[in-house]
Amino acid sequence: MKINATQHTAATAPLQTTKETRNEAATSGKKAAQPQNVPETRDSMMINEAKTQLHAMPDVDMEIVSALKAAISQGKLQVNCDELAQSMRDFFRS
Repeated sequence: MKINATQHTAATAPLQTTKETRNEAATSGKKAAQPQNVPETRDSMMINEAKTQLHAMPDVDMEIVSALKAAISQGKLQVNCDELAQSMRDFFRS
């Protein structure tokens, strides 16, 4: 089989990050596809609104990050590196 530049497989196609996908969904203004014969209920409208709000939120609250960095650098917040490392190991192993 001859492979040329126009043939693509799922393995070679570029992947989008979760954030890119969220941004596209938030900026497109489109609601999730609803079955054509089923009217949108109040619950589904509330869920769609919550999804829209969630997608608009940043992944990281930079205000909190900045406050924590300042507290650490000023010695107001003590970090036990051993406990932190163990917590991270436990989190990523489960």
